[in-house]
Amino acid sequence: MVRDWRKILFGLAIGALFLALAFRRVDLTVLVRELAGFNPWWLPLFVVCHLTSLVLRSWRWQGIVGPVRPVGLGVLFPITVRGFLISNLVPMKAGDLYRFYALSRQTGLEKATAVGTLVVERLADLIGLVLLSVALALMLDLPPAIHRALVWLGVAAGVVVVLWWSVRRLPALADRFNRMKRYLATWVEHSPVGRVMVNLRQGFAVMKDRRQWVAILARTALIFLTVALGILAILRGFGLVVISPLASLALLVFIFWTSVLPQAPAGLGTFEYATILALQLFGVGRETALASALVLHAGVIVNLLVISGITFLLQGSSRRATVPVAVDPAVEVEGPQL
Repeated sequence: MVRDWRKILFGLAIGALFLALAFRRVDLTVLVRELAGFNPWWLPLFVVCHLTSLVLRSWRWQGIVGPVRPVGLGVLFPITVRGFLISNLVPMKAGDLYRFYALSRQTGLEKATAVGTLVVERLADLIGLVLLSVALALMLDLPPAIHRALVWLGVAAGVVVVLWWSVRRLPALADRFNRMKRYLATWVEHSPVGRVMVNLRQGFAVMKDRRQWVAILARTALIFLTVALGILAILRGFGLVVISPLASLALLVFIFWTSVLPQAPAGLGTFEYATILALQLFGVGRETALASALVLHAGVIVNLLVISGITFLLQGSSRRATVPVAVDPAVEVEGPQL
């Protein structure tokens, strides 16, 4: 418990530090003028894009869970929305804890299997993020330090792919890999921890089918493009009409990478500073960038609150509609009188 509180306090300190960096050298008068000049007619497009990205995330999760047990979008979408809302309100990735627990409770999946599906989801996000980061490093004139970091990230990812391919293709490595699998299978039979590992591995079932795994990565690309379009709508609302669409992709990349840091609730501070760094690459002023970050951040949280509220209301109504009415057997039910 003490260690958890230390992590929370450390995340709050990191958030406060980045929030201070975000507001450093910002003219508050200009910031207020930028916020007042935002065109709210772009908000509906952002809301639609954000909602679509949540539906796509639920659809991708359905594809990951499907090889283990078919689950409908009507179950996964509310869990996804509430999980993201909790992650934005509570530190330490509490939304992921809610998601695997809710999935296990509502579908009967083993908790370790549910965790495995979330691991696959994060892996798909990471692969998409690495590919997008390397592409931006090649297309944009980034600061040398960031450019080198992204290039080396791509090299490291390539090495991992080559090693994974080698293990499955080279006879010597494949034989050693198979011996290890047999040893683990024997260990599983006599170990409670081993059985948990088996359940966890079941969550990775989608990765065994190349076509299904490619479909998951394709859905990840759709998620990224939809999120980027929503970001672009916010930028257009601040009059950044001529800014390159790559700016929204760069902003997405910066926000994703800062999310790996210990954070305050909702990523407060790191979100704003990442937005400023990304938009300054495209010549956007500090005040305009910070105003964009504040509106975008607020839009995400408010949208999650509204959608979560709607899902609660709909599920509550459906439960009330399906509750059977108790009838006292001692009371005779009369038919219609003519």
